Amino acid sequence: RLTLPSRSPSGAIHELGARFPPERLGGKPHEIAEGVIAREREMTTAIGQGVAVPHLVTPFCRSLELAVGRSEPGIGGQWMDIPNNP
Repeated sequence: RLTLPSRSPSGAIHELGARFPPERLGGKPHEIAEGVIAREREMTTAIGQGVAVPHLVTPFCRSLELAVGRSEPGIGGQWMDIPNNP
């Protein structure tokens, strides 16, 4: 179980990405997280009732990688309102 202390969408995305060994993310975990955030800005993946499925297709990863996290107090704001400078 992965409990997320972050209360912001961008913080949660970075936390989830930090759980992977860097080599599994092509040595670019920060760039991958920023790519996920940029993709979320284009079109939210929020599906309702506090659930979102942020994702990214990238040449940095050669296999499917998945992380699931939960924030008991919830993530503040809306997924589509990710600020430009997280």
